[in-house]
Amino acid sequence: MKVNYYSAIASIALCLCMSVISSHSDASPETCDPKCLEQKAMLGEADAALKLANASIKRSHGAMVYWYRIAAENGSAVGQYNYGVFLVADSKVKTDCTRALFWFRKAAKQGDKYSLDYIKPLEKNLVSQEFNNGCANVI
Repeated sequence: MKVNYYSAIASIALCLCMSVISSHSDASPETCDPKCLEQKAMLGEADAALKLANASIKRSHGAMVYWYRIAAENGSAVGQYNYGVFLVADSKVKTDCTRALFWFRKAAKQGDKYSLDYIKPLEKNLVSQEFNNGCANVI
């Protein structure tokens, strides 16, 4: 059987990457550095993404929103709620409002009671208004 040189190199590289990632996965959140948290967040750990979002509060609005989105995508109700809040606050078009409603509904299904404060007004106004300039003024 012929072994493709490039596929062999790719397999070795993948094994090396997995060993680096698994060595970080044993680290507790208290001892996990930002790079470790990033790896965990990108591998699906919502808590790691929330820690990165919270650490970005004073430094970068864009980074904070990014990590809340990752937390939301990873299934965190807190991340879903916070990402929805930022979508509303930063909304410029109707699509932002629709996306916010999507995340508020997901958070509410997981028991986040604060999302309910946003769902009704958004549903009501998405039907009756165009939201050409966003929905920040509705809530």
